[in-house]
Amino acid sequence: MPYIHQDLNLIENLTAHQNLEVSQLLRRRRIDQRVAARVPESVGLRELRGRFPGDLSGGEAQRLAIARGVLSEARIVLADEPIAALDRENSDNVVDLLAQHARSGTTVVVATHDPLVAAAADRVYALSSGAIVRELSSPSRAELGSVMMPG
Repeated sequence: MPYIHQDLNLIENLTAHQNLEVSQLLRRRRIDQRVAARVPESVGLRELRGRFPGDLSGGEAQRLAIARGVLSEARIVLADEPIAALDRENSDNVVDLLAQHARSGTTVVVATHDPLVAAAADRVYALSSGAIVRELSSPSRAELGSVMMPG
């Protein structure tokens, strides 16, 4: 099960393209080159295929880790603050990619403090001190604002 972690866990001696292929190779799956080209392009990584993780900015590396998680073709994807280091345009692209992935039948579970990410969810669980304090189905931004930034 792919886990898109805040620490990214990219393999430093593999190129961006090779990092994308790792999850499929480990699962002994044939790499669908059309999907392998489309997903990185959707998060703005097409030009970075031959670069190594150490040569990428924090946001580029984060988008690479997200693309790798999506390309795994797993039934469940876990993501911890997936847009924390991204600018607004790239954040929107990543949220769209995760939402599209969820619509295709994958369960996407995201831990976030960002209302933009939560607004794309079908279901939101608000936590306080480790306990669920509220559950929202397809919440509006106004509902999220009252739950995520109580005042």
